[in-house]
Parts: sequence; C-alpha cells; structure tokens
Amino acid sequence: MGNWLGRFFSLSLAVLALAWAAPAAQAEDVFLIISMEPEFDTSVDLIEDFGSPTIIVRIGSLTNDVPDPRQTRFLPGSEPPTVPVGEDNLTAFDGNESTIFGSYTVEDFESTEPHMVTPGAAGIDPQIQAAVFASSSALATAVTNSGGFMSTGDIVEIVYEKAVELAGEGEYTGPDPNDIAEALFGATQPLSAPDDFSCEAEGELFPHPKDEVNPLFAFEIAFDDEGTFTSLGVCLLVEAEVKESSVNLKKKGTVSVAIYSSDTFDSDDIDEDTVEIGGVLAGKVQFAKNKATAQFSVKDLVDAGVLTSDTEEITIHADLTDGSCIEATIPINVK
Repeated sequence: MGNWLGRFFSLSLAVLALAWAAPAAQAEDVFLIISMEPEFDTSVDLIEDFGSPTIIVRIGSLTNDVPDPRQTRFLPGSEPPTVPVGEDNLTAFDGNESTIFGSYTVEDFESTEPHMVTPGAAGIDPQIQAAVFASSSALATAVTNSGGFMSTGDIVEIVYEKAVELAGEGEYTGPDPNDIAEALFGATQPLSAPDDFSCEAEGELFPHPKDEVNPLFAFEIAFDDEGTFTSLGVCLLVEAEVKESSVNLKKKGTVSVAIYSSDTFDSDDIDEDTVEIGGVLAGKVQFAKNKATAQFSVKDLVDAGVLTSDTEEITIHADLTDGSCIEATIPINVK
C-alpha cells in the first residue's frame, strides 16, 4: 500500500437526481459506518452478543424543506466530524467495508412518506425505511453515548424496536433483524476505495429513480490517518462552461466560467467570495439573469498547477448562502 505518511482515506458518494411532485420538510441525520473487521456481520439474532464492531459517525443531515426534492441539500454539522479510532491508527481499517445511510421525508400531496438513502441498488422495504427515519434521533443519541463504537447488532436493534413500535398492537409480521441488517449494511465499499457509491432506493425517490443517470450531487469525504476529516463536501452538481474557446498558458489574461441556474439551483445564491478552481479564487464574479460568471487569472491558475499543457478539464466549486455548495467539472482547451 506504499508509504502511509500523509496518505488520505476517502469515500465518494454520487447522489443522483429525481423528478417528483411536491415535497418535503425536515432534516435527518446521515451516518458513516466503518467496519472494524473486514466485513460487516449482518447475521444478527438480537439474543446474545450479536453482530460485529463498527465505528459510526454522524456526518451531517439531509434537508429538503423546498418546493422540489431535487433541491434537497446535504448540510454538514456545526463541527467537522471525527472518526474515533481510539488507540488504533485508521490505517488498521484500510480495505474494510464501509457504508452510509440517512433518511428524510417527502410530502406527496396528502401523505407524508419517510425514505432512506443508502448505497444499495436494490429496493428497500418501506417499513424499514420508515423505521430508519423514526430511529434517527435514537441512533444519534446512541452514537454520542457509545463514543461512536457500536456493533451492527446494536444499530439493528434500535431500528428493529422502532419497526415493531410503528407496527402497533397485534402480532408483528414486519421485517426481521436480518432484513434490517441487510438494508443497512448490505451495500458497501472498501474504506479507501476511490470509486463512487451509487445511492438508490425503492423506485422514484431520492436520490434517483432506477432509470435516472444524471448525477445531482457529488459527495466526497476525506480524512487523515488519525481519523480527522480533512474535507467533507456534498455539492450540488450544476451546469457550467468555459467561455473562451482556448486558453493560452503563456499569455496574461483571464478564464471566464459561466455557472447557470436550473430548476434545482439559483446562481444568485452563490457566495462570490468562495468561487474557486483548484484553490484559486475568482478575481471577479458577475451576476446576471440565470447565471453567474467568474473570472480567474490565467497566471494564478498556472502558478498553482491547475492549468498545464495536459489539462483537459477543470472543476469549479462555490459555497451557497445556505451553507451547502455547488460543483461542476467542465472541459477546457489550453494551448
């Protein structure tokens, strides 16, 4: 695996788009779970010592109190999360399974429906989704009380008890603990894998219906060997373009990038002081109807190593006034 010094672990989650009618109303926790053994144990019976040890961290929340679920935003917590590795170095868990899950509600005309997000591609039992949503507060409390060290069985037990409670009186015939364990831990990615997670749940719900291919969010989490997060970004993917047909690296000048509004995003919400490419801030941002145009110094981009003779695309990033962020990766022609 090479020299560990200075190496960053990262997880990526591509959250995809959804076209749906009328919406939604509250924020719920999103959790990152890392297996302390090579794989999560999903064979739980809730009788004796059950499951396998995990590290569970609250990394933020989903909020969609907007006119369209496509305008849902991921908001990080007030303080960056930290993976509680204890006496271990995080490298001890390299390659172990990890996953992410969270929940939210949508108001679809006369009904309010709870939903769960997960990297899984299979459908999720609606009763499990409802139980996960109803368990959000209890899970957050358990994470705090446990210091972030819980077994897969501990987590499943909280959700299972809520599923039984939601079912009401009478004989319980809903999902059993193994069903819940599979929904929570069945879709995983190795801890250090650079590949994207793909989130999907039952049919047409956030993050995307099964026939949708256009991504809506770019989700990336990075942390160092000690478990301290170095970056946490869940950015709305937007449409943008470089206005110049080509950029001469040897001449002084600017690169202009237009960022366009859409049904899910208003360019007027951009915090102009945060618009950057590869850490280089825009020298000027101009706002017009349905777009914002950011100008960057070619010299600054070259000096920072963002633009070279081999550069074929750039990524522009900006924060929004509500605390969320946007991002776009776009082609550029240099000479």
